[in-house]
Formats: sequence, structure tokens, C-alpha cells
Amino acid sequence: MVNDFRMTEFKVLQERSKSGYVFYAEKIIETEEIAIEIMIKTIERQKDLMEAISKMDQIEKDHAQTLSALNAANKELRETREKLNYYNKKHTDNNHIIEKIEKNFTYEKAQMENEISILQAELIKISNADKPAKEEKKGPKQYDYEELYKQIKDKFEQSKLSYTKLQFTLGKTKEQCALLQNIVDSYSEVKSALESQISVLKDTNFDIEKKLCLYRERICMQNEELVENLNYHTEVKKLKVEKEIFQAKLNQFELDILSGSITGIDTEEFVPITDPIFQLIKNPEHFKTRNVKRDNKINTVDPNMLNLNNLKPCKPTFASLIRIPNESIQYLPPHKDWLFITIRAILDSKFHEHLLYTQDNFLPCSFPEFVYDWLGTFCVDNITRTVKQLEWWSRGNADEFRLQLLAGLSLPRSKKVWELNTFREFLLEELDLDELGFYLHCRFLLFEGPQLSHSAGKYTAMHYVSYNKAIELVKTIMEGLSSETMGQLLILIETKARKKPGYVESSFLLRTLLEYYHREKKLKYIAIQELFLRASKSDFGFNTFKDICLSLDNTLSTINIVKAYREAYMEGNGFITPEVFYVIANNLLFYHMLRLKNPWKIPKLIEISQIDILSNDYSSYMSKTDQIFQRHKKDAEIVTKFVESMGIPDFFRHISKLEGILNHKYQTMEDLKHWNLADVFKQFWLAVFRAKSVFYETNSMNQLVVKDKNLEVREIELEEAIKANEKFIEDVYLYNLHFITSKIMITKLQRKIKKKIKVVETMKNVVKTVNTIKRRHPLK
Repeated sequence: MVNDFRMTEFKVLQERSKSGYVFYAEKIIETEEIAIEIMIKTIERQKDLMEAISKMDQIEKDHAQTLSALNAANKELRETREKLNYYNKKHTDNNHIIEKIEKNFTYEKAQMENEISILQAELIKISNADKPAKEEKKGPKQYDYEELYKQIKDKFEQSKLSYTKLQFTLGKTKEQCALLQNIVDSYSEVKSALESQISVLKDTNFDIEKKLCLYRERICMQNEELVENLNYHTEVKKLKVEKEIFQAKLNQFELDILSGSITGIDTEEFVPITDPIFQLIKNPEHFKTRNVKRDNKINTVDPNMLNLNNLKPCKPTFASLIRIPNESIQYLPPHKDWLFITIRAILDSKFHEHLLYTQDNFLPCSFPEFVYDWLGTFCVDNITRTVKQLEWWSRGNADEFRLQLLAGLSLPRSKKVWELNTFREFLLEELDLDELGFYLHCRFLLFEGPQLSHSAGKYTAMHYVSYNKAIELVKTIMEGLSSETMGQLLILIETKARKKPGYVESSFLLRTLLEYYHREKKLKYIAIQELFLRASKSDFGFNTFKDICLSLDNTLSTINIVKAYREAYMEGNGFITPEVFYVIANNLLFYHMLRLKNPWKIPKLIEISQIDILSNDYSSYMSKTDQIFQRHKKDAEIVTKFVESMGIPDFFRHISKLEGILNHKYQTMEDLKHWNLADVFKQFWLAVFRAKSVFYETNSMNQLVVKDKNLEVREIELEEAIKANEKFIEDVYLYNLHFITSKIMITKLQRKIKKKIKVVETMKNVVKTVNTIKRRHPLK
């Protein structure tokens, strides 16, 4: 990749150094300034990156501390919960024991009190009994009762003591329960505080993670920029080394560059007409021609020995239309690459004219006439490289531009560039109008539009295209060649990509295709000679002439054949020969016989010859076209009936042909490969619009058509004519807006470059002055 970049820079530098408008040393200094600015910005970004990394490390440490504190709090929370569960369980067991003791104590107390009451009653009864004079001796039963009473009293005292102890234990247990309840209440407060702290920590953690992702992305971007800057710095170092190598060459070419004697044309890529690739085109094994059994005289004719230019009549040249000064003409173009850009603009405009005239079924004007008129009306803007109208003060000097064009094409080095050489042959009419139409169509397919819409077409002398695109174009245009010859031809084209591997110079490729068509044209002339030999010489009239024309192309219109016959009759002074026929066919017929290929493909059809809507978008588009036409088929028939009443054969034939194609769809599209069904649909309704204008013009005085009460309707139709072109006007507006924006950007860039060039020139002058002073006054 780097080697390709260096080689590309080397070649661009070499071309620019030869063209004399950009100095390599200036480019190096500008590159060094940009590299220094990028390195300063890179160092600043590295500092910011280190600060961001330190902040990230601090955030990660705080995050780790917060997580450890959170884990400790969770552990303490679990221990507190376990203690609380233990105390709650113990408190519940103590309550059960106390309740059981109280019940037993109450029951025993009741029994004791009952027994005491019984004993007291008996004691009172005994004490109140009549006492004998002499105390009787206590019997054993009384001693038993007293003993029992003492025992009961002792038990009662013990029970009372136990009850007091139990009450004390109960009070202590209640105090512990109250303490535990306080602990539980304080724990709930701690729990809520910890939960709020946990939520805050979660939010903080989420923010930290977002910042981490952001910083990681920034780090990745910074790393990519650093890698790019390092690579750029490496390339700058390599350019510095290359600068030292080419500095001597730049000094050597300085005078030539300033004088303008060196241009950016690379003649090393020129392939001469004697190259094997053109010989292969001129002598293929098989061509797509009609299999005609030729006369012995015709069989002896070698197509390569034919010079069709000898058959052409004498016409005024392009140079004869210009006022040539007596002194010698020097080629002084208005700006760099003026010759290439002007030629490409003229060819783009000529293709637009061919499209416009083909739609109207007219014959385009000759190339010298078009170029003469174009150079007196238009020019190419030096900034945007687009076609614009000449200023009114420049139109009087149009011959100056025409002379510069001739001077540029007459340079010896111009004859070694196929683009300039082919243009010169078209301008001198060494190549005919049908060959120009073929060349322009191939050029359109190669560039997929105007050549000036590409940057390479605007700003470079040699326009290269990819080898794959070249192969596709050759296979499309030259399908008549055999597979073996086609393979040899593609190999030879690939070998010509010496300067840029994988790319082919566009003008060389187009010239190869043009030579193929020229070969076909020579074979067509041989076929014309064959047809004239077979025709009766004693009875050669219009019918014979018509048969010959239809043998070459059965789609030629009658009016073209009649016009060609009259022209041939006048040219031959009553005698029509193959040479006269060829001259007239060049002017009138061959252009109408062109069957040009287009990238449009016939959509996929189903079994009943209907379009398969679901196959692809293009088939769906064609199907939509057919549906719209079928809805308005009755309207089309009414219009065709009116065109028939107009009585214009050519126009009626044209609109009937379009209607027939739309009715039969793709059954007749083989003869119109340069149109698709949608194009035919548009051309039909454009023809209807032309018929409409004729209808209202011819019936403007007819009261049955134009009445006072219908004036409002006519006004609405005028507005609808504008609305029909609203989309086209919008697209043109956006197209012009794009070029205006490009022009502003290019102007800004040019100003910056001019400022830097001035700085470099000043530095260069200072260095030269210092060196001069040193040489004149050497230090002792």
C-alpha cells in the first residue's frame, strides 16, 4: 500500500513538475508544515489522554473502596440480622416459660390458700371448743397437723421467694427486650441509610461505567489517530528523502517549466496504429456480418487495402472557415490542460446533440460545423471545469480560440496522444458522422455519462479507467468476435497497462473500438459492391436503389431512401456507382443504420411473455410503464388517429412505431437496443406533446375548438405544461447548486495555495540572494 502510494505520488509529482505549474519543493514544505501542526496537536492530545487516564485510575480506586465499604456494611447487616433473630427467638421462649411458671404459681398459690383457710377454720374451731380444766395432752394427730402446717407454710414462703425471683427475672427480661427493640429500631434506620447509600453507589457506578466506555472509545480513536499520524510522519520522512533526489531534476527543468515547453502529456503510453492490437482488430477471424456468397472479383479485395477516404468528396475544412494570420501561430493556451478539457467538453456537448436529434429523428450536424459554432458560443470554466457561455466581450475573439485549437492539435506531441489524434481526424472529417456517433456512444458507456463529470476527466491529461470496466465494454461492443480472438484482444489490452497496472488509458481503448467499427464499415462497402454487381445495369432505377438500401438495413424510412436516391443521382450526374452510393450513405444513411448497445437489459419475462414484476426493481419499473400505457391505450389511439389526419409521413411513421413497440412490449425490442420500454414511453408522449402544439396552432381560429368559455381551460393547460417539468427544473437546480458549491470550495483552496506559493517563492528568492552574496563575497 505504501509503495503504491509512493509510486502514485512520484508519478503525479513528475507530471506536475513537467507541466510547470506546481513545484515539488513547495509541496514538500507544505507537507512538512502540515506534519508539524499534526505532531503538535498529537502531543496535546496525548497530554489530554494521560490526564484522562489518571482520572480514570482515580475513579476506579474510589469505586473499589466504595465496593469494599459496601461489602463490609452488608456483612455487618447480616450479623445484626442473625443476632436479632436469635434475641427474638430467645425472647419468645422466655415469655412462654414465664407464662407457664405464673400459671403453676397461681395454681399452687390457690391450693395453699385453700388449705390454709381450711386449717385456720379447724384451728379456730379447736380454740373455741370448751377447754377442760386441765389441759389435755396433745395427741399425735394434733402434732401431725402442726407439722403439716409448718411444712405448708415453709412451701408457701419458698413459693413466695420463687415468685419474687421470677418477677425479678421477668423485669430483667423485659428490659432486655426493650433494649433489643431499640436495637431493632436503630437497625431499621441504619438499614434505610445503607439502602439509600447503596442506591447512590449504584448510580455512581453506572455513571462511572458510562465514563469508562466513553474514555475507552476516545482512547481507541486517539490510538487510531496516533497510528495515522505516525504513518503520515513516516511518509513525510520518505518524501524528504525523495525531495533530495528530485531537487536536482526540478532545478534542471525550471527554465523549461517557466517557458511552457514541457507539458503533462505522457507519450510513453502511446500505442501506434501498427501495433499488433490494431492488426488483430483489422484481421479477425469472424465478424458479425451477413453471409453473402461473393463474386470472384469481390473475394480478391482485401479490406485492409481499402482506403475509404479516397471516396469522400472535397469539402471545406475547418481551417478554411477561420481567418488565418500571416505570421506563424504559437500555441499559447489560456490555462493548463486547456486543449484536453476543451476537447472533452466539445465531445460531451456533441453527444447531447446526438441524443436530442435522435429523439426528433433528425440528422446531427457535421463535426466541423459544430466545433466552429461551439467555440464561438461556449468555453470551459477554469475553476469548475464546466461548460459556460462566452462573455460578450470574448465572442469577437472566437477565432483566437479556434486557432489555438488547431495549433494544439498540430503539435508533434499531440499526434502521439490518441484522444487528440482521434479528435483531429473527426475535425478533418477523415472519420464520418456515423463513426462519430459510435465513438460518442462507446465513450458514454465507458464513463457512464459526460467525461467532465469525473475528476480525472477535469484535471488530468491522461484519463485512465479500470481494466474490468474496459473488459465489460469490449465484450458488449465487440460481441461479433470469436471467443479465441476476443481472448487474444483482451490479453493485448492488458499488456498495454504499463504505467498503471490494472488500468487502461481511455482514449486508446476507445480507438480500439473505433477501429473495430471501421473494419465493419469496410466490409459493408464490400457488400455494397457485391449488391451493385448483382443489380441489373440496364435497368438501374429507384426500385433497385431501394432494394440495395433495404438489404443493408430494412428499418430505413422511405423518405430517407428517396432523399439518398436524389442526392446520389445528382452526385453521379445520372449514374449511381458503388462509390457514389457510399458517399451519399455516409452523409444520409449510415448514421440511421447504427444499432448501438446499451447497459439496459431486457427484463425477465414469464411464460406468457409478460414481465416478471418480482424478479428485480428494473422489471418492476418496466411493468409499471406497461400498466400506465395500457390504462391510456385508448387515448394513444385517438392521438395516433389525429396524427394520421395531419398527413406527415415521417412523423406518423415515428409515432406509429413507438405505439407498436409499446403494444408488443419486448417482442420487437431487438431492433431498438438503445432504448428501454420506459424510454419508448417517454418518446411517445413527447411526440404527443408536439402533435398537441400543432393541433392548437392550426385550430386557433376554429370556433369549434377554441371558444371564449374554454379560455380558462386553456390557461390551466399552460400551467400544467410548467408543472410537467417541475421535477426536471428541480434536478437542474440541484445540479447547478452542486457546481456553485464546488466552485466556491475550489476558489478558497486556490487562495490558500497562492498564499503558500508566495511564501515559498519569497523563501526561495531569499535563499538565492544569500547564495549569490556568498558566492560574490566569500568568507575569508
